[in-house]
Amino acid sequence: MHWRPEPKYVEKCWDEVWVAEKFQSNLEIAGSLRNSFRASLG
Repeated sequence: MHWRPEPKYVEKCWDEVWVAEKFQSNLEIAGSLRNSFRASLG
């Protein structure tokens, strides 16, 4: 008896990880842009 995780379940997990990482990097980019914009305003 061998058990394998459901492909759909694994795909869903990977999708969520990928979306979370993409969202995180977008937040970081937005934050750094906002900081540089504020810095250029003085």
